[in-house]
Amino acid sequence: MDSNRISSGSSAFLIKDDELKKGWYSNFIAFLEKEGFNSWGRKGHFPGINWIYVNLNSKIYAFGIPGVGLTIPVGNHAITKSEFVQIYNIYKKYDTNHPLKMLD
Repeated sequence: MDSNRISSGSSAFLIKDDELKKGWYSNFIAFLEKEGFNSWGRKGHFPGINWIYVNLNSKIYAFGIPGVGLTIPVGNHAITKSEFVQIYNIYKKYDTNHPLKMLD
């Protein structure tokens, strides 16, 4: 499986928030990059777009493109930035552990 694809591993979340209209200057983009996520490319950002795909497996993000579904998001629905951060923090704590090892 190509790990540089936004659709890698069926783990792309669709996040919607008006702050994302700032595009590359969004605080959420800064957060993702600080956490080691990389852009799928500078292609596809349209002014006013307020949704983004973020893949936990490949650590790739991509702005939405009007009329184009880049991948099927987890749960077939968008979530908020704060919901994504909660989910991300859960998985982040297990990052270096065996998939079945649980932490207290």
